[in-house]
Amino acid sequence: MYNYAILTYEKRLLGETPVKAIELSDKELVQGDSVYLVGIGGDHSPVMKKTIVTSIGNVGTKECSPPRWRAMNEWLEGGA
Repeated sequence: MYNYAILTYEKRLLGETPVKAIELSDKELVQGDSVYLVGIGGDHSPVMKKTIVTSIGNVGTKECSPPRWRAMNEWLEGGA
């Protein structure tokens, strides 16, 4: 959703560490698509939820004055 990072690494330096490469899709999401949302829970542990895209649209935010963090280009979770 926000505050994310994409990391690169040299697999040979990880030895036997069980790390798998992710596959990023270039498919544009449409209503009805099944997706997995991955994030960090309130206790800072990783969480994952399977859900369905119920709508696609813009998130309205107000101008920030003074400048501060605001939600921009966020995905809205919906569905099961």
